[in-house]
Amino acid sequence: MPRFNDTFMREVRERLLVEPANVDPSLFPSLENLSAGFLFDAIPRPRMDEPCEIVSIPFAPRTTRYLSKEEIKVRVFLTEWNAAWEAGSLRHQMFLNRIPRSLSWLGNHRGRNIAFAPLETPDNYHRYVPLYHLIPAQTLQRFGLPLVEKGFWPHWTERSWLNELLPRDFEHRLSQAFAFHIWPLLMRGSGLRAFSRDDSIRVLSHNLDYWLPYADMVVRSRLDQFPRASCNSKSLRDLMREARSDAPPGVSVNRPRKGGNVWSGVEEALIVTKELVEAADKTGGLRALIDVVRSHRVEEDFSSKWSTLAKILREGCTESEPRSRYRSSSSEIRCLYTAQPLSYTKICFGRIFWGCYRPRSGASSFVFGAAPHVSAISRRHWVTRITRLFQRQ
Repeated sequence: MPRFNDTFMREVRERLLVEPANVDPSLFPSLENLSAGFLFDAIPRPRMDEPCEIVSIPFAPRTTRYLSKEEIKVRVFLTEWNAAWEAGSLRHQMFLNRIPRSLSWLGNHRGRNIAFAPLETPDNYHRYVPLYHLIPAQTLQRFGLPLVEKGFWPHWTERSWLNELLPRDFEHRLSQAFAFHIWPLLMRGSGLRAFSRDDSIRVLSHNLDYWLPYADMVVRSRLDQFPRASCNSKSLRDLMREARSDAPPGVSVNRPRKGGNVWSGVEEALIVTKELVEAADKTGGLRALIDVVRSHRVEEDFSSKWSTLAKILREGCTESEPRSRYRSSSSEIRCLYTAQPLSYTKICFGRIFWGCYRPRSGASSFVFGAAPHVSAISRRHWVTRITRLFQRQ
């Protein structure tokens, strides 16, 4: 990483970051959009288009404030391409003769709806802007991430110096912070730590590239509600009339939409996060995926153990019997045994928990499995109930 003088970096920090003491929950986090009306008079839009694919374009890390002509040309092209987000796959025709040499590979992907994000370092902040700016300040600080004042979607503003303020393991920290943020909407009533690190649902919550397309969809759907720039001159009205008459079937031509806040503040960011989960469920079958993972795990964990559990329900087992005889290989149930037969209600408590319990009144032991979706509070509640059951025996 290049080093810059302290004065310059202090100016960058003051311009791009928010001090924790100055965070306003009604304004942070936030995501903004700049209107394409600053660059285009009219935007074509296909009535049917493919979902957007986000491609990271690598750049060499900046070591100076100045850019070469070729670098400027590429960055201006990316700005204009991203600003015309409404055009989708039609951007290949809009910019047919203006594609820089270094991006000539675009010609092999005509008809694809592609957006760009610059990749100047492995940090990849610009790729995950819509996810980063859904996370509250406290969560960002919890995982050692800086408080970037506001995000812009799509990318078309120069913020290269921000990379100097990000931790080297930025993407790892961001995946942890985002999983911590979205987890309560995925598994209500259970903590993230209740699941092992390699659990499928936990891995899914950390996968930024899984959530990114749905975040992009949510941003676009919100921007579709923004009003369009007005035709406030005769020349614009004539231009729009001519463009609409020449538009091919399946393509509409309109003025660009106005810009503004896509969301602002903690409360609205939480609403957008819920919209993100709904989009993932509607388009990608998120809930069905979670149910399949959970049911598969339960079926796999218990399918070979029902006979053993039935035996315990009918007869009980003594503490002297080998513990391994009733041990499951999964984290759902480790072992379950007691000196006396238990009713079905009592045995159900054993399916909830994990650990070892020995009541004070006797030598009987009760080792119970833990379903990871049960919260710590619920566990303490059921431990109390199990204790009372044993004391009454």
